[in-house]
Amino acid sequence: MCAEVLEAFGGGKLCLTLLYPEDVKKPEGVKISSTYSARVTTDSQDFGRWLFNEWLEKSLADKTYVSSPAIEKVDGGIQAMQMALNIHKKGLSGKKLVLTV
Repeated sequence: MCAEVLEAFGGGKLCLTLLYPEDVKKPEGVKISSTYSARVTTDSQDFGRWLFNEWLEKSLADKTYVSSPAIEKVDGGIQAMQMALNIHKKGLSGKKLVLTV
């Protein structure tokens, strides 16, 4: 749909996170590219499996890879949602609130 809109406006550039379907005609004047994430999941399922199921899990556990922004855990499960929203409403900067469900 985005490619069709660009074509209607005379062309443009479109970058996709998935590969453009081979069985769909590419619109005139639209340059279509894909991010590396498309190739990770389609070119090498073994790489994607290793990246997300092995490397990332280990790296987060041993803190060689640290997520950003910092995480602030809000205890209480889904029942603590209002508490988390209140914290956010008061002003939250540089942190991500996490509820464990």
